Amino acid sequence: MTGNANKTVTLPAAKAGLNFKFVVAASPSGSGDLIIASAVADTIVGLTSADADADGASNGAADTVTIEAAAVGGEVIECLCDGTKWYAFAHQSAVDSITLAG
Repeated sequence: MTGNANKTVTLPAAKAGLNFKFVVAASPSGSGDLIIASAVADTIVGLTSADADADGASNGAADTVTIEAAAVGGEVIECLCDGTKWYAFAHQSAVDSITLAG
């Protein structure tokens, strides 16, 4: 991730068995975020692991999962689909480096 503008990746229409993995290979340069969005509102069920502050987040009806510019590299988001919902499991290390919204 480079630059100061946000970039959005829209997941395809829900289909059982689809899965995607997003890996932050290095700390982003710039202030832009990578936003992973579902094509249909409220269809991401998200869970993040504990970060350096020992807290995580969950959202049962999210629209987006965002890799924030605060990411340090090594964060991973796995998106799995059951045909109706996307299940996003985020592994983060920096505080608030991955957020769920919607």
